[in-house]
Amino acid sequence: MEDDLSELKSWALQHAFFKAFNAVLIGNPDGPFATYDETSKELLIFGGIEEKVTQANLLDTEATLPLQIAYERKASFYFDNENVICEIGQVTAAGSSYAEAAIRALLKTKKHENQATNQSKT
Repeated sequence: MEDDLSELKSWALQHAFFKAFNAVLIGNPDGPFATYDETSKELLIFGGIEEKVTQANLLDTEATLPLQIAYERKASFYFDNENVICEIGQVTAAGSSYAEAAIRALLKTKKHENQATNQSKT
């Protein structure tokens, strides 16, 4: 075991530390990787080579993902006063943008699907 540890370098050593203490990790041991600090309520990014770390926002820069999933589920959109409304099957949700309405409708849809699955198991 000692020999294994002596071989670890920089980011891999830090990754091994977090893993040993059961931290939730995402990423690669050689970096970048991230963990959540419950005390400071911050996402800590290690080995964050700038070009490999992107700040994302489903309501803005990554809006195509929820919109694509909504499209695959045959969503329709319309306006109601100042809100965008997204309908997926029997589920309706409002948001300030297409992406927000889609996310809210998809979450409601997923919740209904999970409830139906849980009921069928009992």
